[in-house]
Amino acid sequence: MVLDIGTAMADQCWDHLALDPANPPSINSTTKLKGKKLGPQGDGFSGVIHYRTGSAWRVDYRHNDAFTGGAHGDPHRVSVIYDVYRSSSGT
Repeated sequence: MVLDIGTAMADQCWDHLALDPANPPSINSTTKLKGKKLGPQGDGFSGVIHYRTGSAWRVDYRHNDAFTGGAHGDPHRVSVIYDVYRSSSGT
């Protein structure tokens, strides 16, 4: 799939997910999605957050600021992307 999101917006999204996914970004916007399946998980992951990259692209993700899975078990920040899609309202 070819994404026409643009390098600047892709970088902004990457920076947000990698550095501070728990807080609203300074550029673009996020919304916590509602619903039982979309809420916080018992394993420490947040509810699903909807990140808008400009007018067209959307990224849905969860994050955990102290994930201890992996080979070493040390706590570290993890963001899991569930969906990336183009909104029909942005075309």
